[in-house]
Amino acid sequence: MLASTLLSLVTLGLASTAVAQDHILVTGIATTQGRTVPVRQNINDLQSAGGPAWDLYVQAVASLQKMSQQDRLGWFQVMAIHGQPFMEYDNAGPRQKPEGTRAWGGYCPHGELVFLPWHRPYVMLYEQALSQAAVAIAETYPEKTRATYRAAARALRSPYWDWSADSNIPGATVPLNLTVNGPKGAVSIQNPLQTYIFPKELTDGKYGGFDVQKRPQIYRCRAPSAYPKTANAKLAARDMKSNVYAAFTQSTTFEEFASQGNNGVGLEFIHNWIHSDATCGEQLLNLALSAFDPLFMLHHTNVDRLWAYWQYIKPAEGVFGGSYAGQARWATPEGTTITTDSVLEPFYRTQTEKHTSKTVLNLNGLGYTYDGLEYWRMNAEQLRKAAVAKVNTLYGPPPAEPRRNTPEERRATAAEKTTQYFVRLEVDREQVDRPSSLAVFIDGQKAGDLAVMELPVTGTMKSGFCVDKLVQAAVANNDTAASIAESKISVSVVKPDGSSVPASHIPSLKVVLHEVTVTPAKSVDEFPTVSPATIYKVNVTDYA
Repeated sequence: MLASTLLSLVTLGLASTAVAQDHILVTGIATTQGRTVPVRQNINDLQSAGGPAWDLYVQAVASLQKMSQQDRLGWFQVMAIHGQPFMEYDNAGPRQKPEGTRAWGGYCPHGELVFLPWHRPYVMLYEQALSQAAVAIAETYPEKTRATYRAAARALRSPYWDWSADSNIPGATVPLNLTVNGPKGAVSIQNPLQTYIFPKELTDGKYGGFDVQKRPQIYRCRAPSAYPKTANAKLAARDMKSNVYAAFTQSTTFEEFASQGNNGVGLEFIHNWIHSDATCGEQLLNLALSAFDPLFMLHHTNVDRLWAYWQYIKPAEGVFGGSYAGQARWATPEGTTITTDSVLEPFYRTQTEKHTSKTVLNLNGLGYTYDGLEYWRMNAEQLRKAAVAKVNTLYGPPPAEPRRNTPEERRATAAEKTTQYFVRLEVDREQVDRPSSLAVFIDGQKAGDLAVMELPVTGTMKSGFCVDKLVQAAVANNDTAASIAESKISVSVVKPDGSSVPASHIPSLKVVLHEVTVTPAKSVDEFPTVSPATIYKVNVTDYA
């Protein structure tokens, strides 16, 4: 009864907005000029704190999932924007590629420089729907608590999963049921963060092609795997923290930070690991279906968060420059010239104008912020230092323990340089199965792998990851970086079913080993200094 009452109220509240305008406007949640802007919270902190914000968040997600398939702010419509079922959203315009081709029919861009800008208004659209649902639910609370819940609803923003600081799956996404304080008191509800049940019409083909496996709901780590145990083990092996820190400290341009990486580590490729590992290859790995998993928005809110810190650290490199030929998408034919003035389909900012990368570049005015980024009262230098300090504190290495106790010896320890190693791979996407992973082994031990997503279909992929532990162990055993590159690195292409393809079958595959020297920063609001890389060409062998 409670769920149906909430659904009716929220549906009415959102429907009134949709009827009053031709398009859903992605403007961000309104805030008062010059006042404190609500912060997007870590999902673990939101759950730990409990209270009205948590009660409303859980109920709001549940209500979105129960909305009509025709409601443009319901779970089905919003999540379908990303991929399947390929269909027009919000009367934004017809598909620009003939049906029946291999061209991607979703709106989302992957493997492109517009990846980060496009996902920002997408998360904002979801956040607006979440907020409106929470506001409607708050109105159903008894008068004595209604004001408290109203305030919590106004401040509620899309939470994030900081897999960089803690790669463990958020505990809130595990149980089948959650207990929240509803309008009539404590109530146990089906956990909307644990799964999403697809409308039967969808799996029956009403909207055309969908999941070839015909899964009736979102699955995660089915037997013999286990959720979250198997996912946690996979993610722990990634050393997410070191790789994210390298993306921040070793990138000099937006292009390096967002995708290809200076020494192989870029944000989009780190993001791919979550899609690959967090549900053990279920729908989250399939870009056509991934947005339906409640983990998706927790994941992409964090991606947006990391980009936001980067933007305040290097504002001159906050977004890509120039132009490039884009991949095929719903409203974008293959080869379309993409610039920061290109529209981000299907997101409207006014009734006649759609967002571009430029219109979502600055957080100011978008209705949210992240911890430490108080842009309404801080100048550019204060914001830069705050962002650097946050990245250093969360993801940087712990301070070295001084070997002795005199001030001179402590200063000497703090100034000691370290050596880091990265493996960087380059491959023609058309020569490898998608999805798959390029697994790298050093002296027979797995050093990591690079997730190859389904999209894009064409082009050269360049990325990599940190391999410190195994290389440093080999160096300690009298090897050198040059000898390791010459004879101790092997590669295998691993498919989702566990079968593998020898690296020798991939003629375009190139691998190099990067060695850099890192000099520690002198303060928490500065990054360490990283030397230019010494590059060793790897003599790639097949992993046996």
